[in-house]
Amino acid sequence: MSGSAESLIEMHSGRLRIDRRTLTPNWYGERLDPDPMLEALLPRRIRTAA
Repeated sequence: MSGSAESLIEMHSGRLRIDRRTLTPNWYGERLDPDPMLEALLPRRIRTAA
């Protein structure tokens, strides 16, 4: 595939289902815990003794 818009549409035709709930988040207002995301995205710092 060339990466064009046409190839993307062809690749996903028939599998996408867009309805009135498509943009509804699966979030109920809980407080966000950023620790798991930050641990996955940021490298751990190695602490050295001074």
